[in-house]
Amino acid sequence: MKGIISVDGGGTKSEILIVLEDGRVIYKDIVSSSNPNDIGMEKAFNNLNLGLKRALSFSILNNTEIMAIFLGIAGIEFGDSMYVLKDKLIKSLDFTSLYVDGDLASVVELGLGDLNSGVVVISGTGFNMATKDNDTLINIGGWGYLPDDYLSGYDLGKDALKY
Repeated sequence: MKGIISVDGGGTKSEILIVLEDGRVIYKDIVSSSNPNDIGMEKAFNNLNLGLKRALSFSILNNTEIMAIFLGIAGIEFGDSMYVLKDKLIKSLDFTSLYVDGDLASVVELGLGDLNSGVVVISGTGFNMATKDNDTLINIGGWGYLPDDYLSGYDLGKDALKY
């Protein structure tokens, strides 16, 4: 069996899946936050490294060949965080087919696929939205739960406590 490991890394939790070529999910794990802007690069790395090592162990035990690891991480687009995290994980896991990008990039690719235009929204701990029109991508939000918390899980929870 061949599969990929996919990570949806957020400000509250990070979900790790092993997905087979036929689309079946054979493994799911949740580790803590992986947003380096919220918790720092070292904690983000430690959380992801722990979860990815567990996933790779599971794949070996279940005879699954992992072809690639893709991580879509909230807040990773700022500075050199994307490259620092990727290098640290490649060294720790000894796995070179590892790709790191922002969570919005993942949602755009998965949500819109081959469509030339559309809108995608992330409403988790923070809020982020993008519109795509052919090759033009416009991003709205994505600065974290405090500066742009409107419509985020943080904002909805805060409002719920008021009433």
